Amino acid sequence: MGRIRRRGRVEMLSKYNIFLEDYKILFNTLNGYIIKLNDNELEKLKRGIVPEELKDIIEEGFSATFDEFIQTFKKNVLEPTLVLTYRCNFDCVYCFQKAFRDNSSVSDKVVNGFIKYIRNHENGRKVRVTFFGGEPLLEMQRIKEISMKLSDLKYSFSVVTNGSLLTKHIVNELKSLGLSHVQVTLDGPREVHDKRRYFVGGRGSYDIILKNLRDIQDDVNIVLRVNIDVNNITSFRELLRDLKQNGITKVRLDPHLVHENVFRNEYWDYILPKDKEGEILVKVWEIAKEEGFGIPQDVFRLGKKISINVKKDFSHQRGNPTECCLLKIYTHLVIFNPHLSGVVVPILSIKTLRLSETISKGLFKIVVPN
Repeated sequence: MGRIRRRGRVEMLSKYNIFLEDYKILFNTLNGYIIKLNDNELEKLKRGIVPEELKDIIEEGFSATFDEFIQTFKKNVLEPTLVLTYRCNFDCVYCFQKAFRDNSSVSDKVVNGFIKYIRNHENGRKVRVTFFGGEPLLEMQRIKEISMKLSDLKYSFSVVTNGSLLTKHIVNELKSLGLSHVQVTLDGPREVHDKRRYFVGGRGSYDIILKNLRDIQDDVNIVLRVNIDVNNITSFRELLRDLKQNGITKVRLDPHLVHENVFRNEYWDYILPKDKEGEILVKVWEIAKEEGFGIPQDVFRLGKKISINVKKDFSHQRGNPTECCLLKIYTHLVIFNPHLSGVVVPILSIKTLRLSETISKGLFKIVVPN
């Protein structure tokens, strides 16, 4: 583990830091923070030397001291995420997994290691597992297996799914094993969504997702993600009205503004201007409220997600189980001040946000990315 020299004292670098050298990125798997580095910064940090211009952000997001601070907010729940498979029945135009997608699924060794990690670290806490893919519902047996093996704990789980397999029968079967939430993505009304998120072979997915949402909305908590860029921002209200016309009202929205991507995916050249993000988010929030929909987070998490395709057994690992787990990368936050009745404060860059100071002063209600 590296050390950093800071203001006359030696401070440990976070044990959760990972260098993604191909992309010149430092990523912290505990809090989800990321820094895009230049060559000089990358080499210095790998040697434990912190460039002067990065000292504040290293202290506030990539040090062992900050680990302790974050863990005080996470001590009541353990929330690991497991990538079950890279198989998928969709061929979405912007899928970040295309570069490494294959038909692999999680191995027995990784499943056993994942379960062992949870048992070694839950310490009486609630356990909330998120199953991710590919399409995780293609691995129903794995979900059942893991859930049954953890059923003696304070266990629940959620599924991040494209929604095509999310029938009422499947939901009721999984509810008996601890399913509490599902996340499904719709990127606009039919004519917009079906050009972006379609089945392998090209068939549109909008109608079957709407049918499933209508059938299950009384049975499980639904978070509806909408990826918003310059191509579909004007259709956001139309999507919400279409949902209501189809009787789908019991969902909570999770709009994600698309900006700079870790991976070079040409589709995401259609990003929203950074200097307009705050204004756009306020408008999205207003539209959602006007149309009668709620938004689930106190923090809009704007950013990228990546998966590390590693089939390494971590059953003996003492630290954070990054192998086979989803790594979430966030570069900007928008924070809601609960005393301002839903008013959104301006976007704060990760390089300027002093999160611990903001929380300690009680200025904002913050959900730390996990």
